[in-house]
Amino acid sequence: MEPSVTKAIQARLRGGEHIVFTGHSAGGGVAALLFIHYLAQKTFGGQYMHAHAANSRCLKHANTPSDTKISCLTFAAPPIVSRTQTPVTIPETSTFLSCINENDPVPRADKTYIMSFAELYATYKTRAETLSSWLPPVPKLHIPEESTLVVLRPKQVSDQLEVGLHELGVEQFEKTLALDAEAHKMDWYLEELRAWDRGSSAMAHG
Repeated sequence: MEPSVTKAIQARLRGGEHIVFTGHSAGGGVAALLFIHYLAQKTFGGQYMHAHAANSRCLKHANTPSDTKISCLTFAAPPIVSRTQTPVTIPETSTFLSCINENDPVPRADKTYIMSFAELYATYKTRAETLSSWLPPVPKLHIPEESTLVVLRPKQVSDQLEVGLHELGVEQFEKTLALDAEAHKMDWYLEELRAWDRGSSAMAHG
């Protein structure tokens, strides 16, 4: 996938563009992996693309402007990186944002987390006290710590949906529990972001 994405990007650049990798759910995970991959090359501009062309049959004459900027915005992306992965540096000109619904289980869907919850569910029917002592396990895969993780917190006030936007650290987020599969749908994200935008606009003009 990466060579074809690189080729598509290079074919459209003229200089000064700002490329945003984005996606929902698995698409968000792919967007974040591509973003991290390009940053790991140290530079996204002409130097990287030209060097990459030498080893790619897809890019024989790459000459991407060096002032190209890249950012990444994901919605409901699953955990994709391990702690052993070499951290990447986010340039000042880039933004790396992970947007997550507070009740969405997918961004916590590391295998160890899912298996632990399945075991909890299995024992809860016979040992209700298990719930009070259960703690989320340490996952093997994580939301990238280089990203700014923002959590949407919806609440119903009378007949109006109000949504708060809160920044959390990855470790803090991983200690929370979410079980509402409906909250993973992109339609919910859109509705909650619109509600947050309405509330922000009302405060700005209040």
